[in-house]
Amino acid sequence: MGFKNKIFILPLILLSLLIYILNFDSFAIEESNKLTNVNISDYLKRYKSFDKQWGLKNSGQTYRKAGTPGIDINYVEYLKIMQSGHMETVKIAVLDTYIYTEHKDLEENILLINGSNKFKKLENIDINDEKYYHGTHIAGIIGASHNGTEILGIVPKVKIIPLNIMSNEANIDTIIEAIEYAEKMGARVVNCSWSVKEYSEELYNTIKDSNMLFVVAAGNDSKSIDEYPLYPASFNLKNVITVASIDNTGELSNFSNYGNKVSVAAPGEYIYSTLPNNQYGYSYGTSIATAFVTGLAGLIFSVEPTLKAEEVVSLIERGVLPLESLKGKIKTSGIINVSNTLNILECSLNQENRHEDIKENFIKFVMFILHISRKMLHI
Repeated sequence: MGFKNKIFILPLILLSLLIYILNFDSFAIEESNKLTNVNISDYLKRYKSFDKQWGLKNSGQTYRKAGTPGIDINYVEYLKIMQSGHMETVKIAVLDTYIYTEHKDLEENILLINGSNKFKKLENIDINDEKYYHGTHIAGIIGASHNGTEILGIVPKVKIIPLNIMSNEANIDTIIEAIEYAEKMGARVVNCSWSVKEYSEELYNTIKDSNMLFVVAAGNDSKSIDEYPLYPASFNLKNVITVASIDNTGELSNFSNYGNKVSVAAPGEYIYSTLPNNQYGYSYGTSIATAFVTGLAGLIFSVEPTLKAEEVVSLIERGVLPLESLKGKIKTSGIINVSNTLNILECSLNQENRHEDIKENFIKFVMFILHISRKMLHI
């Protein structure tokens, strides 16, 4: 190969590298422009009772005391970008009381259970009985339809699997059977707004061996679960996230349990949601706060279905808004933050995509240089 040809190769390599860099930059620009805002104010006006959902947007609403604006799960920021990108329908199991599945804000998001399974819909019940309120209220927080009527559920694309474990007195065998059934039905998240005082090795192993994420209530005894354990809240498992309750000022609710085994906090007082017979109303408790975290977990799986349960736990914990009022009381000292968490997820996914692009483009670049070099050697 002549000297002139050798000189020619270097500019060619530099030119190829420049083309690669420009392509990479255009990829990054395309990703950053992917999100498009919706007219959020007009969108929210369609929901008659959205102002009552301070957990989604706290503008200072007064419930017993004036709220602190911004002490919420930062859901409205998520709504601004919800129309961008593809979201999968996620299945969420609610192990609780009966759910009023005919509710106008729930019926399209319920995965009805067929066959002879003991968890299928109960017949001939009194829907005005308060013991049936709990599961219906939880379901509304997680998955009330985005239908422009009354309230917003957290997960737009969801199928709730209603598993009634409390028709009579809940027992470990029933709970384990419900967990196994939920996994069989393809649930990614299990909402556990309940607790038992007695440790069960069988329940521990059932949860540990599951691929599902378990979002569990810390309990309402105003105690540390490190000293006074409840289960599954006190299980030290990578696929369990335990939830405390805060009020509308960001203070730990006076009834809420706490401790190092409590991961995050969420709104749990004066929470407005669905009730039986197409009604709506308020409720409170760490069980209610748990539904907010279940909703966030559902959103994450909806955006990226390939994630493992422990990865979702990590994302939720990393995305919290730290509060001075929670320091030393729970593990993260923070309230869940939907927008922060999904931004962390998006950055992670973009980084993975870019790494793959770098790898792919580098291989192409090397093959191109080899191809050119071979040609030049024959000149």
